[in-house]
Amino acid sequence: MDFIIKSSQGIFTFNPGVTLHQFNVKNEQLATVVEDNLTSLLPDLYINAQLKKSENIRFNYRVTRPFTDVSNFAQGYVLNNYNSLYSGNRDLESALNHNLSLNFFSFNMFNLTNIFANVAYTKRIDALKSSADIIGINRVSTTINSNFEDESLSASGNYERTFGKIKGSVRGNVSWSTTNNLIDNLQRTSNSFTQNYTGALSTNFKNAPNLELGYRYTVNNYENGNLETTYFTSRPYARFDAAFLKNFIFNIDYDYYNYTDKEDTIANTYSFLESNISYQKKR
Repeated sequence: MDFIIKSSQGIFTFNPGVTLHQFNVKNEQLATVVEDNLTSLLPDLYINAQLKKSENIRFNYRVTRPFTDVSNFAQGYVLNNYNSLYSGNRDLESALNHNLSLNFFSFNMFNLTNIFANVAYTKRIDALKSSADIIGINRVSTTINSNFEDESLSASGNYERTFGKIKGSVRGNVSWSTTNNLIDNLQRTSNSFTQNYTGALSTNFKNAPNLELGYRYTVNNYENGNLETTYFTSRPYARFDAAFLKNFIFNIDYDYYNYTDKEDTIANTYSFLESNISYQKKR
């Protein structure tokens, strides 16, 4: 059941609401009964600040409750592989997710400037995840409500501006996450930090071939226990398209990759060249 209120004041629009969950689970196995009765009131909030006609800031906050599949309650073993078993958990409960996002959008018709930025954060409490016991070469896994909180944070931005028939753009994205798992009843924490940056120049001709030249740079950092690895990818690229004979379009895509790691133990370079011709008849 959802209940929403909407109000406006000046440049701001407020849209708060709540969601009522009524969840009842009853499972009878091994001559015993386990019941879970849940009543939960979850808030959400949307705020929009309309700075100009084509410029605004939006904020979203929402709490959600994900539930597991009914098959995970079955107190039995499922053979997934010759050395991998899955056992259900009849005591599973719902998880709780907090989701926040803040974004900014601006478009200027006079100088053809487009700006977008976004920040998002998620926190998972009592998350439903797999727990595994390793016995020799055998693995027995089950689903649990984790006592450890998982978090993720991401931020992205994009800036574009057109100068006559030339368009320039700069984009960036960074994301961080931390997750916790149980292996042989021991907590294993994994952290990930990823960075992506792109710069490009492209033409915008209506009756002439168009070319886009760009460069992408990616950094991936992973930390799992005492093991930390960092990888770098440099990727210059080119895009070309041309129309001919009225209904035909010729495309060429070229990407060059330079893949290395922090310890200089990996140094791979490779490239892809793809071309195609398409036909589209005008109606």
